Amino acid sequence: MSVAVLLVGIATPLASGAAMRHRPVLADGDVPVLLRGGLRFRDLDRDGRLSPFEDWRKTPEARAADLATHMTLAEKAGVMVHDAAPLAANGQSYDPAAAGALIRDGHVVTLISRLAASGRVLAEQNNALQRIAAGARIAIPLTISTDPRHHFQVLDGASVAGTGFSKWPEATGFGAPGFRAEGLRAQSRALVVLKADGVRIAPGTRIYLVGVDPAVARAQGLIPVARPEEAERALVRMTAPWRGEHTQYFYGAKQHEGSLAWAADDPALTAFRAVAAKVPTTAVVYLDRPAILTPLVPLAKGLIGEFGASDAALLDALMGRVPPEGRLPFELPSSEAAVAAQAGDLPHDSRAPLFPIGYGLTLAGAPLRPSQGS
Repeated sequence: MSVAVLLVGIATPLASGAAMRHRPVLADGDVPVLLRGGLRFRDLDRDGRLSPFEDWRKTPEARAADLATHMTLAEKAGVMVHDAAPLAANGQSYDPAAAGALIRDGHVVTLISRLAASGRVLAEQNNALQRIAAGARIAIPLTISTDPRHHFQVLDGASVAGTGFSKWPEATGFGAPGFRAEGLRAQSRALVVLKADGVRIAPGTRIYLVGVDPAVARAQGLIPVARPEEAERALVRMTAPWRGEHTQYFYGAKQHEGSLAWAADDPALTAFRAVAAKVPTTAVVYLDRPAILTPLVPLAKGLIGEFGASDAALLDALMGRVPPEGRLPFELPSSEAAVAAQAGDLPHDSRAPLFPIGYGLTLAGAPLRPSQGS
């Protein structure tokens, strides 16, 4: 079951000068505001003093450590719970009384919304929950999540009716023959060309493959070889770097998380270096995360980002049958230091990104026209 974040209460701040550049806008509301040196801070515990956990200039780690010292055992237990936001009997709104008991008495600050409503109503109702949270002893803003809302089928606990949201066929609907062909074409078009030097492949090319089925390549008119020394070109499929950081948990062990960069001695990066040293090589990276591809740029002749593409769709694109026209939906940072310096509440704000959001080239290496790609 997938869960998408719908609304987060406040921004996660940065320390030092970066925090000052990204200072939050704090309007007057249900929580008192402190003025210190011309800056505004929420007085979340209403004691009239600026505690470290209320100071958005400090790091998240410092704020969390200080907050823990102010919390009771019951409050600490509450923040570990992800509960459902209680619905009214008519299902058209949240139940304020039940929500108050859960948030103020149960100290729960993370809720999943199963309210089927338009975006405007959701925003209004979620803001009402935030006002309840603002009345707690420590006004920790809520994090509100949701199950998917783009289905026709609604299954309690797995999806929510998509009132006011776009709707898409269920997975079985995409299995129709015509849709399969469109799906394959969409995989090719969604590929993002990041570096196009010699990325196009001609029929009859002797090619060394890593992560690509040789039978698919032969069916496309290519000649797979057993060693890079025998090849004119190489094509290497890779996944974005990740590290398992919660392997002690059943679901945590299955997630791709941790650093966005490969370690210097990562086996996949080491293997790519060895191939690229012998033959012009195109790297195709599965971008389930905004990976730091900096080590690949000087090594790869061609560089492709993908978000799910079969070998057939990939080769259809690189051989020009279905030209790729994808654009990056997020920026790709240049370093771990640049990632660490980002603001937690702003998109695509890293310093000197390797590839900016919206970046994409044609197979010939020209920037995509405004009318091309998405």
